[in-house]
Amino acid sequence: MTVTELLDLSKDLNQLCAQAEDIVNSVPQNDPSHERLLEHLRKLQSITQELSDCQERR
Repeated sequence: MTVTELLDLSKDLNQLCAQAEDIVNSVPQNDPSHERLLEHLRKLQSITQELSDCQERR
């Protein structure tokens, strides 16, 4: 994967994280799906961070 492709992917993932965070925040905490959405958001953030770390090492 080229640096440009990694940067584009990182940008897309950051946008997805922001959208996912908005979705999680719009769901009431007492809704059964809230915890699952939060779990998925954390996974997405973790993957995004791993990609950012990889970019910094290049």
